[in-house]
Amino acid sequence: MNFKTWLESITRVLSVSDDSFLHFTTESRAEEIVSSGVLKMNPPHQKFGTDTVDAISVTYGQWVPGTQITHIKTTDKNPLVAVWFKTDVVPYAAYPEEVKWNKDVNLIQPKIVGVQKARAMLTYRTDEEDYEIRYDG
Repeated sequence: MNFKTWLESITRVLSVSDDSFLHFTTESRAEEIVSSGVLKMNPPHQKFGTDTVDAISVTYGQWVPGTQITHIKTTDKNPLVAVWFKTDVVPYAAYPEEVKWNKDVNLIQPKIVGVQKARAMLTYRTDEEDYEIRYDG
């Protein structure tokens, strides 16, 4: 198998409008996100993780808590939840454990879901399941 064939075999292609996404955060931030309808590249508070807007594909995403939630500071009064949304903004990179945008992401039909429901929407990752996701407009 040549490199191009191998690369195509590990790439999943999907229209961004055919997927939905989960963004894990605290309940108070989730309420702000849903209210504004935007996941902001430069939010009005300190960011938890990378200098990107991050979420997980519901279609191809996998539950990898070490990447997705360990950096989020929660409390009993501000628990972990997820914002479930659709968007028409194409990400610049996407993998099973995270989808990345380097700009604001407009949300379509966002809603807050409990962490257990969000986790159930994702599969558990195994070492054999490594692939890239490529979105088109």
